Amino acid sequence: MIKKTSYKIYSALFVFLFTTVFSIHSNTMLIDNDYGVPKMQKNALKNLDVKVLKIPNSSESSEKFCKDNAVHLKKRMMLTYTANGLEFVVNPYLRQINKICKNKLIFRNRIKDLYPDFFYKAVKYENLKKIDYKSFSYPIIIKPIRGYSSIGVYKVENEDQWLAVCKKLEKDNEIGKSVVSHFVFDSSFYLIEEALEGEEVAVDGYYSDTGKPVILDIMKRMFVNTADTSDRIYYTSTSIINETLDETTELAKKLGKTLDIKLFPFHLEARRNKSGELIPIEINPMRFAGVGVSDLSFYAFGINNLEYYFSQKEPNWEKIIERSDDSIYGFYCAEFSKKIDYDDIAYVKEAELKSKFKNVIEYRNTLTRKSGIFFALIFYKASDIKENVKLLQLNLDDFIVLKSQNKYDWLTSFKDFFKRLNPLGTVYVN
Repeated sequence: MIKKTSYKIYSALFVFLFTTVFSIHSNTMLIDNDYGVPKMQKNALKNLDVKVLKIPNSSESSEKFCKDNAVHLKKRMMLTYTANGLEFVVNPYLRQINKICKNKLIFRNRIKDLYPDFFYKAVKYENLKKIDYKSFSYPIIIKPIRGYSSIGVYKVENEDQWLAVCKKLEKDNEIGKSVVSHFVFDSSFYLIEEALEGEEVAVDGYYSDTGKPVILDIMKRMFVNTADTSDRIYYTSTSIINETLDETTELAKKLGKTLDIKLFPFHLEARRNKSGELIPIEINPMRFAGVGVSDLSFYAFGINNLEYYFSQKEPNWEKIIERSDDSIYGFYCAEFSKKIDYDDIAYVKEAELKSKFKNVIEYRNTLTRKSGIFFALIFYKASDIKENVKLLQLNLDDFIVLKSQNKYDWLTSFKDFFKRLNPLGTVYVN
């Protein structure tokens, strides 16, 4: 009897320990939100048996969400498709790394020994107009201590621009708070740091369980001018991979060792200083490039980032670099200006916008209040950098028709509809 009882106790203990460890460290999942996950990514998740959870939109449903999914939220191997998912992560290690990476001041403090000459300073939002801003060595960058999609990020060229930028932050703070949670966008403090003038490089990747960085995509970012901080264009090619793979891998390795990061997906942004060295701007934790930018690696190189992370696969970059196709693959974020209110928009002239691209791979309509200030995401292919330059110069407000402008001509819209159905133009509406 004693032996049988002992056996039952040990068996129960084994089952408890096994299921606890397995549920926290082995299975995988993804937290999703209203933007949704593209079809190709969903298919990959199904094949990998990844648990996909849709995060709630209100505080009332958050408590139930956390209770219903308590086991999944403890998982060690996790990836979020939106920054909003970070606040629901329960695993202690993940929360620790998220805190370091998401808070720009903590991140700078942790890596300051790697870049001792890099200037940065944190200031309370209400003190921005009171500080001695004339003492800064311009140009500088100002950004919220926790941010999202370049909202509240500005380059200040000189002291004469300081107060004007502070005024702009009032509108940005409203936008940020309406789009994402306080956990993601925190404008109570702003970080002021020296402006890096060289090219910007963005990297999607993950750290393996041993801390090895695995690069899944390397993109360059283009700006309209030196003051631009928007997410207008990201682009990649085999040439870009070839010239930056070793450099970005070493940078990721150095940061991973300093911050002790393992089994962790990331989106790293870095920019060159005057000496040409890549200096990290930030690491976006537990996710790849936002609003779908990470899908660019699939269109360019056939790499599905979610599949590679959850399977712990590594790209064969040597084989990819050797291929004959050295076209430019781009991501275009079509934003409307902050002077336009979402509720005033009647419609977007999508056909006209698409006509500006020579080869559209995919067009995603994202005109919702949740998207903030962008109305379309466009993946495209170009033969050279010249098309990128032309696309940068577009005034995207020209493709938006406002209700107040009274330009919604139903007859014109009717004609355009039939033209799209009949590209040869053999039917006309008079």
